[in-house]
Amino acid sequence: MKDILENDLTSGTFEANSNERKIGLLWQMCMDEAKLQSDDLAPLRNELKAIQKCQSKDALLEKVVELQQIGVKFFISISGEVDRKNSTWNAPHVGCSGLNLPDRDYFLEENERMSGIREKFVNFVNDIFQMISADDAAALGSNVSGTDILALETVLATATPTREDRRDPAKTYTKFATLSDLENHSSEALKWSTFMGLHHLKEEEYV
Repeated sequence: MKDILENDLTSGTFEANSNERKIGLLWQMCMDEAKLQSDDLAPLRNELKAIQKCQSKDALLEKVVELQQIGVKFFISISGEVDRKNSTWNAPHVGCSGLNLPDRDYFLEENERMSGIREKFVNFVNDIFQMISADDAAALGSNVSGTDILALETVLATATPTREDRRDPAKTYTKFATLSDLENHSSEALKWSTFMGLHHLKEEEYV
């Protein structure tokens, strides 16, 4: 497989826009550590600046959806799936997108092991932030620390179902007839009709 990726797919045999050529180029980019180091934050800089410019919930929501549509994960997941109770219908499914530690208990349990893991998590996030150059940090207005990220994820963990609940088919199936119905049963902090509309879903579709 390595020989195919390094030689056959990058040999120029395939058309420039072919899937084979794209796979070969992806392999090259991922393995070119020198270029990755020299690029630094450049590939992400424009997106980070765009996020920084969001000065309202609506603007941030629009940016979240834009990034979701290119595969970036956020606190809400959305996908098209078969209705578990009616296999003739496909419907949009929304749920928790996940946390940066394996389970909600890592954020909420108070014991020596979990406290130690949370401390290491904060140190890891701080290490990531330190990789951002001073110029980039200033341009992005970055003053966030690992402690801030831990606090945010702890709030998300509090609202995240337990492992047992996530395995319960009945508790993970909550059907809403329309987007307005979903919005009426949710926090006002998130405008579901706007979120779904940005994903090009219609009001009359059930969720």
